[in-house]
Amino acid sequence: AEIALGSVGAVIETLEKEGFLQHRNHTRKLVNLEELFDVWANNFDSTIRPHLFQRGMSFADKTVRSNWKNIQLRNAYWGGEPAANLLDNYLVPEKFVLYSSLSMQELMKEYKLIPNDLNGEILWMLPPFEKRTNLEIDPFIIYAELILSKDSRCHEAAQRIKQKYIDPALRNI
Repeated sequence: AEIALGSVGAVIETLEKEGFLQHRNHTRKLVNLEELFDVWANNFDSTIRPHLFQRGMSFADKTVRSNWKNIQLRNAYWGGEPAANLLDNYLVPEKFVLYSSLSMQELMKEYKLIPNDLNGEILWMLPPFEKRTNLEIDPFIIYAELILSKDSRCHEAAQRIKQKYIDPALRNI
């Protein structure tokens, strides 16, 4: 993640003040990782996401939408509901998140998308971090996107992803 060097001290101070960073034998250790993750995930929408959002888009035709898994992504990857579907095949996506640094013209041409800021079923976002595989973004981001939804299906999928990917990762830190 890109962070200004001058911000590091403030972040460390905040982590210490909030009880997420402890000093032991001249080293620092993150603690209460599940709670820290919850704070991060619940603030994703107001802190990180606005910097990534580019615009709303839609599939140009219903055939492309219904065959979204067959789209050969190049310099792009799924987030949110489609990424959750790719991880555990539980959630059938209704809304799509596409992370890409391609231009709007390239996205329109390559993936048969059209701009649609009012009712777009696809959110075009800039990539936040290194991608996990060639298909989807990191489970931490997928979880944060899913819990933003008011849809109980998304909350169920978020919990499945948390149990399968996030909880084990937090235990190994």
